[in-house]
Amino acid sequence: MGLDWSEAIFRTLSDMSSSLFTAWSTAVAGLLTLLVSHFVGFYEFGLIASLGMTLSLLLTYLFLPSAILLVKRISNRKPFGWLRIEPSRVVPPSSEEPSWLPRFSALTASIAIAGAIVLIPFISKVQFEYDFTKLGESEKSWPKTINNAVKGILPFHLGSYSKPNKSLRRLPVNEALGAGRASSQPVVLMADNPEAMDEMYDTLQRRLNVERDTQISSFLTLRSFVPLMNDQTQRLPYLKSIGTILSDTVFSMASGADSQMIAMIRGMTKATTFTAGDIPSWALNLLKERDGHFGRIGFIYSRFNTSDAQEAQRFESRYNHFTTTKGEITCYSSSFVYADLVRLVREDAVRMILLMLSILCILQAVILRRPKPILVCFIGMFVCVLWILGLMGVFHQKVNIFNLIIITTVQAALNDVVIYVVLAWQRQGRKGLRELYAGIGSLMSVAIGTTIAGFAGMLFTNHLGIISMGAFATISLGSCLAVSLCFTPWLCTKLLRPVKYKSS
Repeated sequence: MGLDWSEAIFRTLSDMSSSLFTAWSTAVAGLLTLLVSHFVGFYEFGLIASLGMTLSLLLTYLFLPSAILLVKRISNRKPFGWLRIEPSRVVPPSSEEPSWLPRFSALTASIAIAGAIVLIPFISKVQFEYDFTKLGESEKSWPKTINNAVKGILPFHLGSYSKPNKSLRRLPVNEALGAGRASSQPVVLMADNPEAMDEMYDTLQRRLNVERDTQISSFLTLRSFVPLMNDQTQRLPYLKSIGTILSDTVFSMASGADSQMIAMIRGMTKATTFTAGDIPSWALNLLKERDGHFGRIGFIYSRFNTSDAQEAQRFESRYNHFTTTKGEITCYSSSFVYADLVRLVREDAVRMILLMLSILCILQAVILRRPKPILVCFIGMFVCVLWILGLMGVFHQKVNIFNLIIITTVQAALNDVVIYVVLAWQRQGRKGLRELYAGIGSLMSVAIGTTIAGFAGMLFTNHLGIISMGAFATISLGSCLAVSLCFTPWLCTKLLRPVKYKSS
């Protein structure tokens, strides 16, 4: 266009300033909503990512122009001629718009609307993943299969990574907690005093044998080995009566196995009262604390999948705390960490989504300032959301604690791709679909496409949680880009028609 490099760079950054600021504000606003999270992982991610994007925006204006001019100057020297940047000749676009373009826009919009309607039934299949075994490292994931296939084709192997030892693939704890197994991790009971634990014994005995609680299989306290002294004293007369009966001479005539059994029972009838110090050391050590005290701890052997946060929540709600007449009793279990983490993340997610929506509404009102452009953005975003949730249901993708962090990024991108189209349509006088597709459409495709490519790299890992992040981001951002380019331009032509001025 006949401009020198300095003027061209200044004009480019000036023309792009509103778009860059809009993209920065929506992205940072979404990430800053993570600061209201009580989950430290979300908080740190939002803080670091928002600072990184702010620094990138500043460097775009403070460093990029100088870098371009420096490269241009260096490219004038012979060894660095390959760095030379030659501006391409700008050919002014034709003022005539193809007659088929409006029909093409209407066709793509129809496909977008019809697809959203078809996908609505699949939205109900989008659920939350509670089972942490489905979010860890997997030996059966399709990336692992591809990696193994590639390794088999390569003519060389990288040392010890060529044939991993099968015996080292799973940790002993994973073997103990293998698929299909019930819980092998006991829930620890901690009481203020032994009397409270004795009372807890009666409560658990009733729940297990009378109420038939399906969440527990058994339990263990000191009373399981040492009955109360009153109970022992009350049993002594019955033992004495049995011993008197067995002293009859008729039982002395028994022989073989019967004689051995009678001799054993006679020995048992001579039992006396005993205390914790009289039981075997291995039994007492199970219930002994570090300070040497015993009788204040116990164990509940639960009957639920400890890696399933939903089942852990149900167990925790019933067994996490007891109040007895002798004191307080609290339960501790590693499975409760899953339950508390999922509950915390879900509560944070709802709060962050609502806060992000409020911020986006304010930003749209500030940027667009008129009801109709804002309405176009809302309708375009609504159709995109239907596609995102519907495709997640089609591909059986669930929301989990890993991919929840992507939601704010998707919300910001969804707002950007829609509002860019509306702003571009208004700046060019609310006409010219070809310029809309060729201009902002191509820029959006590059920007969102490179972001999708970055997230798509997560699909080739062995960790199912990271794979879910890549799948969620790829589906969401891809839907945002495709639906926005297919639907929003047509919507602009219908709701944001050129303003006709009356002649005076």
